[in-house]
Amino acid sequence: EEIISQEEAVQQIRMQERQERENQLFYDSMIRNAPTESEKKVLREIKEDGRKHIKILNDLYNKFTNRRLNTEEIKSLPEEKAKISYREQLLRGLNNQLDDVVTNRRILGAMPDNESYTLMMSIMTDNLKNASRFNYLIHRAH
Repeated sequence: EEIISQEEAVQQIRMQERQERENQLFYDSMIRNAPTESEKKVLREIKEDGRKHIKILNDLYNKFTNRRLNTEEIKSLPEEKAKISYREQLLRGLNNQLDDVVTNRRILGAMPDNESYTLMMSIMTDNLKNASRFNYLIHRAH
């Protein structure tokens, strides 16, 4: 559904924040598997965007609920992300970014003010930028 309530957006923000924290481990795995320093650099930039997203999502959640998210450390990747090839990791990373664009577009539509809208737009544009970065890395992995 394209149009969601602010309450639904808050729940999506919570889920997106957890996914971003899990992705930090996924990016670490990709960085370890990347064959060149230039590819590692691109992946570190994607990971840094994820850290920024975690902060934004936490801040938005706090703004709308007056509560902090539970930011317990995620200690390991799910099996389906841990035991795949570097190229498969890149493909999964690309699909994650594209899925996040759709989710974040829905959240964006429920933002009640310009500041919140701008913060979500920042995440969404990073998702698009990082999808392009993953396409570049996939092309290099051939």
